[in-house]
Amino acid sequence: KLKAKGIESDINAININAPEAIGKVFVYAMNGVTVANVAPAATSATISTANLTPGAYVVKVVTNGKTEAKRILVK
Repeated sequence: KLKAKGIESDINAININAPEAIGKVFVYAMNGVTVANVAPAATSATISTANLTPGAYVVKVVTNGKTEAKRILVK
């Protein structure tokens, strides 16, 4: 399992920090629809929440075959 240093949401963005390069980041609405995905190839990533409707989402981070998912709230 990937031990990301942090998957956090603030008023404007989802911020992700990991100990190794992040392969892909997916953001899913609670109905399972993918609303964002990026492939940063870096140890950190920021995804804007400006176009997301307020509510709950699941952020999935994939790095070297390891996956971590976290539920976040966008306000």
